[in-house]
Amino acid sequence: MTCLKHAELRFVRDPLSRFLWRYLFPVQFTLGVLGNLLNLGVLASDEVQNVASDMLAAVSFCDLAFLLSMSPHSLSSFDTLAYNYNFRYFYLKSKQHIAAVANWMSAAAIW
Repeated sequence: MTCLKHAELRFVRDPLSRFLWRYLFPVQFTLGVLGNLLNLGVLASDEVQNVASDMLAAVSFCDLAFLLSMSPHSLSSFDTLAYNYNFRYFYLKSKQHIAAVANWMSAAAIW
């Protein structure tokens, strides 16, 4: 068994991608989750009952699910989690499934 260097264990090696996943996505995640929760709160109220508000609530739910499913990809860019064996096991076993869910949620939000 060969030992790998810490740089070889990283999931995200490109400096630009590392910057985007570590700094830009958490801001987008926070604003997106807060905005979509606010939308769901308003659109799911009893005062607004029509088909358009139901569709907008569905889009908001899909956006929220997309952001939540992309969070493990962002977490993998942090070295603390990238070197953690439990996180690596979970992430490598479920990466394709998480990407599939994110793809479906993105497609549902676009339609």
